Amino acid sequence: MPVARCDMHNKITNAISSILNVHAHTPYVFLTEDDVRCRLYSVLFNEFSDLRPTRDTIPQQSISLHSEVRWYGNNGKLKYRSDIVVLDVATLRVKELAGLQLPSKGYGFNIFHAIVEIKLRRANGGSDKQFARGIENDLGKLNRIKEAVDPYNNESAKFYMLCLDNKGDISDQVDGLRNANGGFAISYSRLTTQPNNKEAAPTQRNCISTVAKL
Repeated sequence: MPVARCDMHNKITNAISSILNVHAHTPYVFLTEDDVRCRLYSVLFNEFSDLRPTRDTIPQQSISLHSEVRWYGNNGKLKYRSDIVVLDVATLRVKELAGLQLPSKGYGFNIFHAIVEIKLRRANGGSDKQFARGIENDLGKLNRIKEAVDPYNNESAKFYMLCLDNKGDISDQVDGLRNANGGFAISYSRLTTQPNNKEAAPTQRNCISTVAKL
């Protein structure tokens, strides 16, 4: 049976919280954004791995959870990738139809339920300003995806940003981005430093914010 939208949101929120918890105790488990994406995908896979038939004339089998998903938008000019997407398999096509060519990516779908974007700043990563700008740029990408897809079919889609910081503290900047993008669920986990400058466990500030609707 398809997962209810509210239940789906809870499952994604819980999965993101589990990543924040791992980062809180062992931050250097995550050396790259791919590490974060793979870990989050593996947690979500337990919830979104049911095989379902596609929209093809001869239905194929797929799951709703996918990574590195390419977007083209209704006009075909949008050229973005998203870290993790939960889509509606019933609208997914993976085979060519007569007179209806698939995009160059080799698949197409009309409805998605959620997008998760991931940002990680390494211990030797860029400045606070650069990291905050990178988060802001990804939020802008989510906004452009939201504007470019079919709003009627995707009005209940959810948008998430998962940000892990192994270098500094941009909590105030993230709060500002959260206030300016109130429709997005933005999670942020940072390292803290003790008075003797010894690195302590990360802290999670305002981990989950509000959730977007198209």
